[in-house]
Amino acid sequence: MCRSKAQSLSNLPIWLIIASMAAVGSALSATQAPPPSTLQPGLGNELEMVEQQLHQLNLEIRASIGKAACTRDDECKTMAYGEKSCGGPREYLLFSTHETDMEQLKTKVSRYNLLDQQRNALSSLVSDCAFVEEPVLKCLGQICRPAKNTDNYDRRLR
Repeated sequence: MCRSKAQSLSNLPIWLIIASMAAVGSALSATQAPPPSTLQPGLGNELEMVEQQLHQLNLEIRASIGKAACTRDDECKTMAYGEKSCGGPREYLLFSTHETDMEQLKTKVSRYNLLDQQRNALSSLVSDCAFVEEPVLKCLGQICRPAKNTDNYDRRLR
C-alpha cells in the first residue's frame, strides 16, 4: 500500500514537525544578505550619526529663522542650504535679519552643508544636478517671500 506524504507526516509527533520547520527557516535566513550596516563595519553607524546630526541641525536652523518676519525688503535674505552630490545647493533658506542672528545662522548652515556633503559621500546619493535658482525676495505681508513665483525656497514660508 502506497502512502501519501501527508499521511506520513500525520504519524509524526507535532514537536518534530515544528522543530524541522524551524531548522529550515533558520537555514533560509542564514543565506540572506546581512543588512548594509554589517557589510562594511562602522559605515552604517556613521551614516546614521550624520543623518541624526543633520536632522537636529535642521530643527535648530528652522527654529532660528521662525516665520521670517520683516518690516522692509532689505531685511529679507537667502542662504544656500544643503549640498547636492553633484554640487550646488538643494534649496535656499529665506530669513529676515529683523529677527534672525545672521552670524549664528551662517555657522549652523555651514555645519549643515558640510554634514550634507559627508552624507552624500557615505550613502552614494545621486542628485538630479538641476540648477537651483536663488530667489529674489520681498517683504510681503510682513513676511519675507519670493518676489516672483519660484519653487526653490522653503515652502513652509508660503
